[in-house]
Amino acid sequence: MTYSRITNRLMADSSIQNLRINLTRLSDLQTKLSSGKNINLPSEDPVGLNRLLGIDESLKKDERFVDNINNAKSELNTTDSLLSSTTDIIQRARELTIQASNQTNGPDELSAIREEVQQLLNQVVQIANTKFGNKHIFGGLRTTLPPYVVNPSPPAPPNEIVYNGTASPGHERNIEIGSGVTITVNYAGVDIFGQNDITGGNQSGLINTLSNLIVDLDATIAAPTTANYDNIRTHIDDLDTDLDTVLSVQTTVGALVNRLDLTENRLQDRKLALSTEYGAIQDVDLASVVSDLNFQEAVFQTSLATTARVLQPSLLNYLM
Repeated sequence: MTYSRITNRLMADSSIQNLRINLTRLSDLQTKLSSGKNINLPSEDPVGLNRLLGIDESLKKDERFVDNINNAKSELNTTDSLLSSTTDIIQRARELTIQASNQTNGPDELSAIREEVQQLLNQVVQIANTKFGNKHIFGGLRTTLPPYVVNPSPPAPPNEIVYNGTASPGHERNIEIGSGVTITVNYAGVDIFGQNDITGGNQSGLINTLSNLIVDLDATIAAPTTANYDNIRTHIDDLDTDLDTVLSVQTTVGALVNRLDLTENRLQDRKLALSTEYGAIQDVDLASVVSDLNFQEAVFQTSLATTARVLQPSLLNYLM
């Protein structure tokens, strides 16, 4: 049987080592209490730290998605409001068309109707050239310049209104609302309002309907005795078709806004769940840490007192 010789030096080294361990534990608890964090150094909990980094990255991505959603909702709500104004214009134009198709109207009455229809057409062009922030809503990917240009007359024909935005398909401005999930937030103006490009032979939609109505009104005003009021009456069906087009787009806009609302709610729920998990890992349990700190302080003080008593100097310290 062998015996190890226990010297004062060995006892001193062992005591100092234990004091350091107790002091480190005390310091760790004090750091947690002052910072409010369970993990202050990577070495304290590598697995927990890795999860915290993952949660933080997910929260930042979701925050970006929420920002995209809010911007998209603002633009789509603006689009919806503009489309509502357009439906009002179409309905007013329809009323005027019905009124103008009555053969009892004379040149003065038709001139007043013609002037109001012209103002309605101007309003449509103004709506189609609306900007949201620094970009034109209905210009497709060409957002810096107005999508509609009214060519001067002469030399252009009256009310030649040309669409210079991006035609569909290819007009889409997409935003990301989730990982790998995108939606289109804009519409090509020509698909909603049409155009009256007489020179280029591209005539369609509401702008063309109102322009043709003005042409027929001018003809009726110029020759009321030989005028064909049936030509004016045909524009009622055209306006109904234009109204269906606008309402169809407006329905799609409303569905998109509803989808964005649901997606935002889901992201907010996810944010709450992730934040709760983050807090469970990182936030200190104040009562538990204070209790542990008080206990560790008592242990440290006791170890100091015990070491001081055990390692009192004696003659042997000088003889060894």
